[in-house]
Amino acid sequence: MTLSNFDLAFSQSLAPTLDRLGFRMVTEPEGWMIPAKLYERENVWCSADWDWRDGYLAVAVGRLFRIRDFLPRAIVRGPYFHEATIKGQAPDGFLATHLTRVARELPDAVTQLDAQWPETPSLERERWNRSEKGAAGYARFLAALGDEITLANWPDT
Repeated sequence: MTLSNFDLAFSQSLAPTLDRLGFRMVTEPEGWMIPAKLYERENVWCSADWDWRDGYLAVAVGRLFRIRDFLPRAIVRGPYFHEATIKGQAPDGFLATHLTRVARELPDAVTQLDAQWPETPSLERERWNRSEKGAAGYARFLAALGDEITLANWPDT
């Protein structure tokens, strides 16, 4: 089996830093939707998603939360959120460039998570307001937001 461009760029760029920092990959429980890549260390979570159809990359560092959706779903919320769209950028090296940047920023993001956690709602609101969904989308997000998930209450796989 060949790796996708995302899997290859992730394994070469970001996975070594996650490993060095002591993160471990968390597998998807049956029937759940989780980010494409989900890692945890001492209740600090890192997620990475790549939507190749829209050319959209999102990486977050923070806490894991349940979202009420048609299937059980988990997302990472936190003060560190890196997003990029390939629109207007050269496709060659896009993923490696952005994931390498995240790898450089990750140690500080992990170290500063607790101090910066209170900023999370305002940072999320800003992102939603910049998006097409705006304030109404953020309100729907908050209404669907469930409890925090830890490894202690993570569903068995």
